[in-house]
Amino acid sequence: MLVRYRDDPARIVRAESLLLEVVARQGEPQAMADLDRLYRCQVNDAPRLAQADAWAAQYRATGHRTVSVNATDLLALAPERAPEAIAKIQTQALDGRSQMVASHAQRVQSNPLAPQAALRFWASRVNRSNQALEAFAELEFELATTPAQRELAMEFFRRVHLNNGVTTALDLAIALTEYNARDPQVAQEIVKLLTMAGNRGEGGAIRLLARLQSGERSEAEVYAQFADKIEARGDFLGLMFAMPHIDAGRVDDYVDRAVSLMNCGTKDADELGDAYAIHGQGEMSYHWRRIGLHFEGGMCCPSCVCRTGRWGGLMMAPHPVSPTLRHVRLRTGTRAR
Repeated sequence: MLVRYRDDPARIVRAESLLLEVVARQGEPQAMADLDRLYRCQVNDAPRLAQADAWAAQYRATGHRTVSVNATDLLALAPERAPEAIAKIQTQALDGRSQMVASHAQRVQSNPLAPQAALRFWASRVNRSNQALEAFAELEFELATTPAQRELAMEFFRRVHLNNGVTTALDLAIALTEYNARDPQVAQEIVKLLTMAGNRGEGGAIRLLARLQSGERSEAEVYAQFADKIEARGDFLGLMFAMPHIDAGRVDDYVDRAVSLMNCGTKDADELGDAYAIHGQGEMSYHWRRIGLHFEGGMCCPSCVCRTGRWGGLMMAPHPVSPTLRHVRLRTGTRAR
């Protein structure tokens, strides 16, 4: 919230002090990552590389960063070849990180020798968290390789949406788009889901809706539908979607809001550079291009939606019908088949 008003030096100093205090008193790794982001991207004179690189090194040393692995590689990890990665996944799952809980549950259920007690334990861990349920459903969809498995995965995803509500609408819409967007009923369902997510200011949903309806209406018409939602509670991508359609007097305010929400990586830096370029502010566009040169491996956030596509390309691997689905009881009272 303090970074939202980053033109005020006192607020930036306050944000910096709070993060330093969290590190000093609690040794919180995420605060180290936030300091890296603050110095690398969010202060007006970014990048402050000496400070950012120092905190990035401290964060790497904690081993806190979530394991990044696609669905196919997740199941291919073998104890004799990648023991460290497997240990990190299990440790982070036990620590309660949603993505890793779902990932480790997939690893357990892919093992035909896994005991029922282990399946029930990890199914219960998945069921405790809406985010873990959503991540588990995404993995089920990615790993489905036959029409029957794909149908089962989509049914499970729909049940997760009924359980979680609108927070899962965008991810379900993306899965349905991959699944069978040519079906008129499915297409209507996709539009309904994207509209629900767009009404929450989710720019990924608004962008996908504009792309899917590009033959029926213009991007400006889509923006007009969600302009008030973006103004009230737009996320980073929502604010970036609005950029070509707002007047020059609102650009700096929208950028400041976006910077406070950004993932400090090349994609977000490029978005901000493009936003300034659209409004003819070459110096500020260059500023963000320069920031984009100073990321380690791009630091692309795995959870970012609809920047290059939620799923990328679907990774296919042999995957039996999921036994864990029989143990995951959704809080709607239904049981996945």
